[in-house]
Formats: sequence, structure tokens, C-alpha cells
Amino acid sequence: MENTNSDWDCVRDNVTGLIWEVKTTLAGLHSTANTYTWYNTNEEQSGGFEGAESAGSGTCSITNCNTQDFVVAVNAAGLCGFYDWRIPTHKELMSIVHYGKSSGAFIDNSHFIITAANASTPTWYWTSVPNIDGAQGESSQSAWAIDFSSGNDNFLTKSTAVSIRLVRAGR
Repeated sequence: MENTNSDWDCVRDNVTGLIWEVKTTLAGLHSTANTYTWYNTNEEQSGGFEGAESAGSGTCSITNCNTQDFVVAVNAAGLCGFYDWRIPTHKELMSIVHYGKSSGAFIDNSHFIITAANASTPTWYWTSVPNIDGAQGESSQSAWAIDFSSGNDNFLTKSTAVSIRLVRAGR
């Protein structure tokens, strides 16, 4: 029987001290079915191109299915009593890839219960890091993402709709 929801909304990584959002199969803000385009209006963090505010390709429970609006919504809701959630860096997101897995999602399923993965279909998650390889002129048109189906990283066009797993610093 598949577990469709966990007993917790957040999980702490005792190695890094980071606290991670836990997804659910239930409809709503934390659904694993939701996808978002990469968007950040902070020019210092966006690589000179803020991305796609509402490309129409994302599916979620908020008005604009983009990374920035998702972070705002989660912080407004106070997930697990915290208001400082953010998109993880490349290094942070790679820290939860489980390369010892032989099938399914390359993530610890006992703590990250809801992470769908199929070996033939990529399961991308956004990082906060824009990518210079996807630059057009002086602007970064792409950002780094991690595929939990393979454990690989790559850059995707910011208008691509993929998943997000938020993080915050632990105490």
C-alpha cells in the first residue's frame, strides 16, 4: 500500500542541519503533482533574466505557478512554524540525492516519502542557481535542476515547469 501522506510536513537532515519541505499526494500547496517555472525578480540572484512569471505550463494551487510565488505562499502559510523557506542551492539539493538506490527515486524514501520517479521519465527539481551556459547576451535564460530519477543535474530553460522542494537552515 502506498503512503499518500506523511505524519510530518518537514524533515531535518542531521548531516547538513537543513530542514526540507515534505510533499504530499493530496491536492494543495505541497502536492507532488505541482510544477513551477523558475522566476526571481532579484537581479543579483536571477542571472540578469528573472524567468517566467506565468508561462502557463506550470500546474499548482496558487495564481502564478512559479518558484518565487511558491516561496511567498509557503512562507505566508508558515510551514512547520517557519517563515524563511527558500529554493535550495545546487549543492543543497544534491546533498539529498541517494546514489545507493537501485530503483525508484534517488532519494531516501523513508524521509522523503512522496517523490515520484520513473526511470524513463525525468523527475526534475529546481535549484536557486541560474546557469551561464543558457545565457543570451548578458542574461541567464536557464537554471540548474536535479533529476531524482537519475541523480543527474542539468540546466533547464526557466520557462520549463518542474517540481520544487523548499529548504531552510536548521538550528
